[in-house]
Order: sequence, then structure tokens, then C-alpha cells
Amino acid sequence: MSSELLVFFLPETLPSHVEMYFMSYADGFRDLDADQPQGETARHSPLPLFVLRGQTARVFHLSFARSQLLSATGDGRVHGWDLGEWRVDWTIKASPVAALSAHHLAGSSTLLTQGREGQLKLWDLESHKCLLSVVTNAITFTQAVPLSGEMDGTAGLPSVLSPVAEVGSVGLYDLRSRLPAAQEWHCSMDAPAITFTRPQQQQQQQHSEDEQHRGGKGSCMALMPSPKTGADHTFLAAYEDSQVCLWDVRQPKEPVHSPLLAFPSSLSPVTSGVSFLNQCWVANQYGQTRVIKIKATGEMAHAAELSRFPALTGTSGDRSGLPSGVSEKLGIGCICVRRDGAIVAAGGWDGHVQLHEVRTRQLLADVSLESGAVSSCVFHPVNGTLFAGGASGRIGVWDLYADTFAMHRDDE
Repeated sequence: MSSELLVFFLPETLPSHVEMYFMSYADGFRDLDADQPQGETARHSPLPLFVLRGQTARVFHLSFARSQLLSATGDGRVHGWDLGEWRVDWTIKASPVAALSAHHLAGSSTLLTQGREGQLKLWDLESHKCLLSVVTNAITFTQAVPLSGEMDGTAGLPSVLSPVAEVGSVGLYDLRSRLPAAQEWHCSMDAPAITFTRPQQQQQQQHSEDEQHRGGKGSCMALMPSPKTGADHTFLAAYEDSQVCLWDVRQPKEPVHSPLLAFPSSLSPVTSGVSFLNQCWVANQYGQTRVIKIKATGEMAHAAELSRFPALTGTSGDRSGLPSGVSEKLGIGCICVRRDGAIVAAGGWDGHVQLHEVRTRQLLADVSLESGAVSSCVFHPVNGTLFAGGASGRIGVWDLYADTFAMHRDDE
């Protein structure tokens, strides 16, 4: 592995809100296959190249818009970071409560934001004016996602998937139906074009008193467009009761195939997930991840199980094998995949981000923000650099395995 850091061109003087760590790969890091004992777990812990600290509120979501990094934060703001100068270039007040997500709609000059108060907003990136408000009334932390990434100007704006007020239901909102053609005034909408309702489990399991005390387990916890089975009209939804469903917007009354229970018990609620190629990775609050393969017919099947804490593997939430005081830091708050589909990153409530090779599911690295739970992680779409942020408001930057990433460009 090369020891050269060829990620970004650095300004002559770094801003005061950027921390830079000078290190070599020899410091706490070794090649994947070097003297790795069989059966042991890799625990590479390299320091980040940079830590961006120009904001103090919790980072809920990281994404990219053109050449900038976007961060949606707990104070309701969305920041656009200039990655050449390593500073905040602009800020939008997207929500009076907390901004849960921000997506640049590729091929356009528009930005989609989601607020904790239950609103989606479409913004013009040039003027920073709000063009459209969508009232979902969903008081949730589950992030809305564009269903289609294929853009053709305003007429090609994608539909957006978002939880709605009814527990377990997801709404599809068609942005094209209400967006003003001239983009000169603001309008609003409050009714989804289609609603998808979580199916009831066919076989109801005997619930423990603890589960009954905590109430319903049907909320949608993760929404994932499904590129392999039809990028523009299918998506996966993972629910709090561990069900994973593949939906087709052309037949919204029921899932494409029978739902799959990601974990053996609804006592292991899903917390996050990501879908790519012909598979999805779904994680729960106990640090477990299930790899699910998706057939062309829409049928799903378990392919592998990973665990951040081996003592919990196969125990469906039994925490007796863990040291005291760590039970509240087990969960996985976010999962992302590198654009080439080779590496998955999972950010945990313990402040660590683990990288796994997709083909072998082997743990490649374990890095830490050292300051609270990780809420979002994302790979740069062009150079494969990893960005992660969370409770502290800081954003860590690593170039782990970036030299294995083939350059991707939209025009190729």
C-alpha cells in the first residue's frame, strides 16, 4: 500500500477550524494481509488526515454537491464546505429544529433538505431560496431519499421517499407536480402521490414483557433505493420490527416478494441500512449487520452476519457477554458504500467507523472520531476519501484504501 497522501491540494495556511494530523501508515496501521493471525479481528486505528470543526451542532447527514461537502446539523442548518480551502462556504437555515439530511439532486442546481419538524424543502443552490415545501408531518430521524438519480433539468426531478405521520407508512412525493416552472416563487404540498404501508408479520412471535412495554415496533428505520432491481421504481424499506421489504412504486399495495426478517427477533430493531448492486446491508442497535442478497425476482435471502461485538453474535440481543457500561453504545447509526461497491463503512454509537471489504466481508480498518456517536459517513464519489461526523459536530477525513479506488466521473 502506498504511503503517499494524494487526496487534496492543501492551502498554504490551514484555517483555524481545521485540525491536521501528520502521520504515516506505520502508525497504528498495517497492510491487510501482513502478519494477521487467522481468526482474529483487525483493529486498524489510524488518525484522520483532517478534522473539520467549524460547527458545534450534531452532524446528522453528510453528502456531496458538485465539489463541495454538505453537512446537515442539529441546529437546523445545512453547510456547504469548500474542500479546497477547508472552510464553510455557505449556510442555509433549513429547519427550525434540526436538519436531518441534505441531498443535491444531481444534474440540477437544487438541494433537497429534511427537517426534524416533518418538512422537506427544495432549495435553489445559486440563490439559496426555498422553492418548495413538503409537509410530511413525520416526527422521525429516518432520512428521506430521492428515488431516482436520473436527472434532465426541472422536468427530471426525482420523486422523494419519506416517512409520513402514520407509523410504518412511507410516502412518495412527486416534486415535478408542484415545482414552479420559473423557480421564482415558493409553493407547498402535503399529500404523497403514493403511500406504502408496512405489512403485518404473518407469524406473530411471542413478545416479552420488555417489548410490550416499549410499545409498537413498526416504524420505518431506513429507506434504500434498489439499483439492481430497477433504479427508478423500486426501493427497500427496513422497519423497527426487523422486516425488510422490497417495494415497487407501480404496485404499492404489497411488497414485490414476501418480507424478510433481517434479525431473528423484533427485540433487535433495525437502525440503518444501505443497498447496492444485488445486496443490502442492514444493521441493528446491538452492533450486528446482516448481508442480504436480492434476486432478480425480488426474493431476498440472508448471505452473511457480521458483529462489532462477537459476544453478541447469534444471541438476538443478549448483552450478558459484554462489559458493564457499554450497552448503550452498541448500535450502528449509519452505513455507506464506496461508489465502486468494494468497501462498506459503518459508523457506530461508540464513536468508531469500521470498514469492511464487500467481497470477503473482512474487517479492513477501525477508525475513531474520539468524540461521541457517529451519525453519518460517506465516501467521496471521485477519490474514495471517507468523511464521518456525529454528536460532537466534528467531521473526520480519512483516505484509507483510497489508492484502490478507480476514479469515477459522471461523464464517462
